[in-house]
Amino acid sequence: MKKNITKNFKINGSANFSFNDEEMKKVMDFSEGLSEHMYLSSPGPVEILATVTESLTGISRNASSNVFFKQHDYIIEFFDYATVLKPSLNFTATVKVTRADGNQLTFEERRNNVVITVTQKNSSEYWNRWNSRNQETGAVQIINYTLPPNGIFKIEFPILDDSNELQLKASFLNSVSSMAVHGMFKSPSKTYIQLKTRDENIKVGSPFELMVSGNKQLKELSYMVVSRGQLVAVGKQNSTTFSLTPENSWAPKACIIVYYIEDDGEIINDVLKIPVQLVFKNKVRFKVMNDVRRKLRISEV
Repeated sequence: MKKNITKNFKINGSANFSFNDEEMKKVMDFSEGLSEHMYLSSPGPVEILATVTESLTGISRNASSNVFFKQHDYIIEFFDYATVLKPSLNFTATVKVTRADGNQLTFEERRNNVVITVTQKNSSEYWNRWNSRNQETGAVQIINYTLPPNGIFKIEFPILDDSNELQLKASFLNSVSSMAVHGMFKSPSKTYIQLKTRDENIKVGSPFELMVSGNKQLKELSYMVVSRGQLVAVGKQNSTTFSLTPENSWAPKACIIVYYIEDDGEIINDVLKIPVQLVFKNKVRFKVMNDVRRKLRISEV
């Protein structure tokens, strides 16, 4: 149901008007309790319609605008995390903290820690999540992180052996953001592998390192690289740490699939998506010649 706020007042050429916090919460239909769990950083849009009526002639003119509102002074986002859990292996994610006004975080602001609350549960029955009498409290872990200048940092912690539900809550000053992962990777043998890389700037022609961890001894690993819907590389590795060199066909984004085949034929795999930067084969230098003709000469080096 659409909710409106109407204000009537006289103007003489121009006038200022405003809406207070309680009015906006009413029209946008969220409360303090709900806003903590809302992932949207910019709720809305809200349409503001202004109608001006001339008192002598009765002629009216109107104008409208859509606006978004920030619930908090800071925006906290989670990304680059797995959508299923792998018990006994580490869960990793990237957290980004930015100011709602778009300005850089100040040194004084970064002196405050980001508090990550990790809750792991084993909800074997779906309805247990909604039944407070049967719902397990779960294991709770609180971790403090220092903010770097760009506001981006990685979090990593082990998933408990019996966990199939994870809840994360990040708090920074007066801002809170939450996310959850439900379910775990299906493996009859309870074998899991995890693929990671420490390299952040992956470029064509430059080798980068990949690491595969698992909860059991791994034998021969196979890998495939897919980019833009095409298979661009395949291979096998006997080591859990190895390097690959991207080619032009990998850009702008590649999906690396590493898999391991158990003796009974079960396939255990993990996937890692990476951005790949193209590199020009020739470096180009521009020179402006200050002669009469003012020509532009381009020379390659």
